[in-house]
Amino acid sequence: MKTAGLTVFSAILLFAGSAFAQMRNLGVKDTWAAARLSADEAEQIFAGVEQSAFDTPDSWENELLVRRIDLGNGPGVLAQGTKLPCGGTGNCEIFVFRKMNGKWISLFGSNGAPTRRAFNSVRE
Repeated sequence: MKTAGLTVFSAILLFAGSAFAQMRNLGVKDTWAAARLSADEAEQIFAGVEQSAFDTPDSWENELLVRRIDLGNGPGVLAQGTKLPCGGTGNCEIFVFRKMNGKWISLFGSNGAPTRRAFNSVRE
């Protein structure tokens, strides 16, 4: 069962492969306004994050840093928690979305988003 999960996770990372280099400097400038996402797009992303985040803030808009990225085969969005979906050392959950048929779809589904440390360690 663990092998199947690792295989699925590895396949997901193939889609998100080009996101690695693009996430190094996610910071305070990575806002919803800077990403130019519509209210409908933001709601789709909030819904996807809600399915896999291990905590729920009062406002996802205030909680998440967000950046548009290029996934190589289409547009993507990278989101990272800043407070609640983070461990005691600031190791925050990250979420990667891919645009398919006009909708933003989470690449991690409802199985739980990895933390930034776990995401980075897979690529090393």
